[in-house]
Amino acid sequence: MMRSAAPRKPPRLPKSLPKAPGKTGQEDQTRRKVQHYLHHRQRRVTMFPANIFADPAWDILLDLFVADLAGKNISISSACLASGVPPTTALRWLKRLEEKDLIERIPDPFDGRRVYVRLVEKAKKAIAWWVEDALF
Repeated sequence: MMRSAAPRKPPRLPKSLPKAPGKTGQEDQTRRKVQHYLHHRQRRVTMFPANIFADPAWDILLDLFVADLAGKNISISSACLASGVPPTTALRWLKRLEEKDLIERIPDPFDGRRVYVRLVEKAKKAIAWWVEDALF
């Protein structure tokens, strides 16, 4: 009989999220809402077996959306961590998202070994619409 892994503690959000530099109040409020939503998605593993929930593409897209609003670059390895699945699975999802023209890879100009990923404009607009519709 296989045992499910012990529940993991979700990452904790600080009581007050700092304002992203150079962002409008609306963009900052949107970023906070999405971060709050992601935090609560991750908390599910404290109540249910971890292996019953998996939506790596959506988790990657939302993480990239938050990063964009915060003005941060996300590396491939960070995107893999955000997916909540094993790295090989996350890499397949990143490839699929790129093939669907939802993300793009950007080489790091200072470190030839690092590659960043970011949302393309149409993906940003679609997620912004979803956030407005679902979270506000």
